[in-house]
Amino acid sequence: MIIAESVDNSDAASITTLVTKTPEKMPRFFAGLTYTSLFFSVFPFAFALINVLTTRLYSIPTIIAYVVTTPFHVGALLIIWQHKRQIDMQLPFNPTTWRNMIHIAFLICVWLFSAITSAMGARQFMEKKLCWDDAREMVVTCDRHNYTRTATTFLSSALLSVFEVLLLTTILLICYRSRPRKDVQVDIPLSRTSSPKAISV
Repeated sequence: MIIAESVDNSDAASITTLVTKTPEKMPRFFAGLTYTSLFFSVFPFAFALINVLTTRLYSIPTIIAYVVTTPFHVGALLIIWQHKRQIDMQLPFNPTTWRNMIHIAFLICVWLFSAITSAMGARQFMEKKLCWDDAREMVVTCDRHNYTRTATTFLSSALLSVFEVLLLTTILLICYRSRPRKDVQVDIPLSRTSSPKAISV
C-alpha cells in the first residue's frame, strides 16, 4: 500500500511567473530643492504684499504664483515625510508622474510671468516714482525712503522669481530623469515548488 503525502502548496506550484515593479525611490536632490523652493518663494510673496498698495497690476501675479505653488509644496513635503519614515500612505502625489511634471511646468510659466511683471513694475516705478499715501488715500510722488523701499522690493521680487523658476526647472529635470522603469517579468523555477512525495508502507 502506498500513501501519497503532499504539501499543500498548490498556489505556488501553479504560478510560473511573477511580475514585480521597480520600487519607487525619491528623486535625488528632490527633498533639498523642494525645501529651498518653499523657503525662497515666501520672500517674493511678502514683497508683493508690500507693493500691492502701490500697484496691484505688477504685484498680484506674484501673489497668484505663490498661491498656486503651495499645493505642490505641501504634496512634496508629505512625500518626503513619508519616505523618511518609510510609511506607505498611498498619497496621490508622485514626483515622477507625467501629471506632476506638467504641473511643475505650469508653475515655471507662472513664476516666469511673475518675474516679468515684477521687473516691469520696478522699471515703471523708477521712472514715475509714485507711491500710495495712506493718509491721503491717493497716489503721490515718493519721498526718498519710500522710493528706496519700493524699488528694492520690486527688484528683489523679480530676482527671486527668476531663482524660483530655476529651482522648479531643476526639480522638473530630476523628476523626469528619475522616472521608474517598466515592469520586469521574473520567472520562478518550478524546481522550488513542492512536489508530491510517495511513502511506501
